[in-house]
Amino acid sequence: MYVQPGASRSELAGLRSEEIGGKTIQRLKIKLRARPVDGEANSALIDFLAALCHCPKSSITLNSGHSSRAKTLCIETQDSRVLREEIARRLSVSG
Repeated sequence: MYVQPGASRSELAGLRSEEIGGKTIQRLKIKLRARPVDGEANSALIDFLAALCHCPKSSITLNSGHSSRAKTLCIETQDSRVLREEIARRLSVSG
């Protein structure tokens, strides 16, 4: 996931391609209104994803990227297919 803090509004912003180790990967890009101060952006990211995924905040864990824009998270959900479909739907509506 790629997070852009300090945006005018919080939203899914599409996909972002990156070269890592000679391979191109795509990260989900999320814009957040929160500033990257004292963990505000990380908390806002978890709040945003919990609302998007219709799951409790406690089911989302920030695994890496605490002080970076590139983050890896774990979202524990009963049905990952529904989660993927919801993200794809939101991306098609916003893009």
